[in-house]
Amino acid sequence: SGAAVDADILAKDMFFDVNETLDSPEKDIQIDGDVFYINSINGTNSPAVHLNGEIYKSPSITFTGVDLARYRDLAASLSPRGEAVLYDGDLTVDLNNLGDLASESSTDFNPKLIFVSGNVTVAGSYSKSLLIVAGKNLYINGDVVPDASAAVRPQVGLFAKKDVVIPKTVSTVNGDLTVEAFIMADGDGADADG
Repeated sequence: SGAAVDADILAKDMFFDVNETLDSPEKDIQIDGDVFYINSINGTNSPAVHLNGEIYKSPSITFTGVDLARYRDLAASLSPRGEAVLYDGDLTVDLNNLGDLASESSTDFNPKLIFVSGNVTVAGSYSKSLLIVAGKNLYINGDVVPDASAAVRPQVGLFAKKDVVIPKTVSTVNGDLTVEAFIMADGDGADADG
């Protein structure tokens, strides 16, 4: 509930989860684009789901997936130069304050990659291009947007070995959550009941 997407979307299994305890427009789901699904699609019959595009069953696609060993090795090689964060455990990443992640030994901190072996919680405004890789789940806990004042528009990638989750408890401005990122998850959705 409460989602508004102004783009085409693609999913392996698509489920539009409407929270019937909310009133409109808080419970509405608005998709202004086409919906492509690979295996199944559910929840489109709800009057709170507004699809302003077509629904297409997509042929099976083979994605490379999130190669944890590759990203861990890359982070290990870049972190001594201050170009990566390699973190064992769960981590909250405040994109507004990446400097908080700098190790005391790093004098020139300019991360391009953040690798976390556990869960990552992320939100904020990013001013440089960055890839964040979670060894487990990645939780989007607020807006993830580029800094409008950046001379060159940065991009961010959010990769999760399991699921990418937007918790139901996320506080938003006027009920809107904005996420401008390339998102990839290998999970089956089992942990995605945000």
